[in-house]
Amino acid sequence: MDHYSTSEFALVYQYSYWDPKKGEVVLSSERYTLDAIKDGLGIPETHTGVKVLRSEVDAKGRYMGGQPDPGQEGYLASFLKRRRSEQQS
Repeated sequence: MDHYSTSEFALVYQYSYWDPKKGEVVLSSERYTLDAIKDGLGIPETHTGVKVLRSEVDAKGRYMGGQPDPGQEGYLASFLKRRRSEQQS
């Protein structure tokens, strides 16, 4: 469990991986926990982190709640946006 997760919530991320059919690195459409990604799925894209209910994550670390709202920013992107806004004020 990463340090942002709790017993009620978990952070899930997209990851990049080599797609041999396309011959290039692609971004996953599914989200997994950081531990699951590090176990061999690919490279975690930490800027895509989204906090979800732990009950929506299966035993393999896969987010089962469907796609988060496409307009929802990842945790890091949202944090950086707020930080820039504060610095400009």
